[in-house]
Amino acid sequence: MRFIIGLFLFSVLFSCGQDNHEEKKSSYKLKDVKPLFKNEGAFENEIKNIESDKNLIEVTSLEYLSNEGESFVVKGLVETKKEDQGMTIKKLQLKQISAKGIETTYSYYYIGIRKFASSCEQFILNGNSLDKIHTKSYYDDSSEVIFSKRTSVSSEKRNENNYSKCEPINHDDQLVLKIINQEDEFETKFQGFTENMGKIYLILGTDHFTSAIAFTEFNPTLKILKNNEKKYLGNKLIVDFSVVEEANGFTFQALKDIRFAQ
Repeated sequence: MRFIIGLFLFSVLFSCGQDNHEEKKSSYKLKDVKPLFKNEGAFENEIKNIESDKNLIEVTSLEYLSNEGESFVVKGLVETKKEDQGMTIKKLQLKQISAKGIETTYSYYYIGIRKFASSCEQFILNGNSLDKIHTKSYYDDSSEVIFSKRTSVSSEKRNENNYSKCEPINHDDQLVLKIINQEDEFETKFQGFTENMGKIYLILGTDHFTSAIAFTEFNPTLKILKNNEKKYLGNKLIVDFSVVEEANGFTFQALKDIRFAQ
């Protein structure tokens, strides 16, 4: 799908202040703020259409923890197709938190199966300041980067509109797609059980990434796993879960249903 080419012009309004002793006549000046490249307005409008579409359905992946203590979770917006033909991804967002608590957020926007825009919002410790670096990229029909821009914002200064052109950045979406599709190192393979803070957890994942899902009682499938843990280690499971937030703010994944993969 090709975008309609168009110019995106903003009008910025300036006004003079009023002196305490003498009323001054206000003056207004219109200033055209041009986009950094000619197609930027069309891309940004498509992003806004996705973000504001109330018909899209929110989805979320399991939250995974790496062996190094880094967490990964994906949220998305999808469009349901007619006659039970599945869903089309419109947006995916990966939140990645390091073992030190530094957060990086990647966002990807799609038309059909093609990524047309992406961004990366990263927080970096700089002495006593927590700075934010935000990069955005736009792609053509062959998934090549057309244009990339960047802004750096210190914790004392929160103006995020001061973007400048930078070298082309391809925000790779392979990781986010593997997480949301539970593929490769993010497969939901049985890893055992654990208990913590009065809750029992089913552990799923691989040798590299795992996810913990709480449950209150052993249903027939869980009993089979519990009574034959060694036998079923590494077997793939299909789970249905929800994210629950308790009154104290503690959030966890709660198991709704489970079955063996065919």
